[in-house]
Amino acid sequence: MNALDKNKKKCTAWCEDCEEVFDNIIDSEIHKDFKKHRIKLIEFWTISKR
Repeated sequence: MNALDKNKKKCTAWCEDCEEVFDNIIDSEIHKDFKKHRIKLIEFWTISKR
């Protein structure tokens, strides 16, 4: 990674109980609180050239 790269920290989450996948933390937290399921969260960086 160098100074000309654009990067963003992103995440994905999925429910370990019903196999549902989420693209943001807010939706996964709502699912977790509402259905009392377990959520696995993965954070990663996306890097692209300018």
